[in-house]
Amino acid sequence: MTIHTGIGCTYSCTYCYIYDMGFPHKVQPYPLSGKELLYALTLNICSAWAWRYNACHGFRNRTFLPETRDRALEYIKVLGSLGNPLQVSSKSVLDDEYITRIKGYAPNISFLETVICLRNCRKIEPLAPDPMDRLRFVGRLVRAGINVSLFISQ
Repeated sequence: MTIHTGIGCTYSCTYCYIYDMGFPHKVQPYPLSGKELLYALTLNICSAWAWRYNACHGFRNRTFLPETRDRALEYIKVLGSLGNPLQVSSKSVLDDEYITRIKGYAPNISFLETVICLRNCRKIEPLAPDPMDRLRFVGRLVRAGINVSLFISQ
């Protein structure tokens, strides 16, 4: 089950497919509150089987963009209370307060942190956080006891 925290993305990565789908280069938080999202999921015909599976965040935009960060935390808090595994797709770098809150809301959460390149990355990911900062962020997540997978491509 994919969960979207916003519509659009400000990172403007040249390889991203969402712009071809008509999504904008600016972002707006998804309009549903956490409780409204949970209610919508219970109405979904697929939900009967989906509750046993991961809820994946961030496939039409990045989960922790500055504009969607609070909405993402709200969704993680609501869905994390159900005990389901959660996965977030991220290119973001969060501070320790956010890491602590995320771990408290969803102790079994997994991060999929993307690092596409280390050199000349501004040509490919012009507005995304610096890849070295993302790698340092991964280390902080691991030290906090959060499961992390690194998505690397060339």
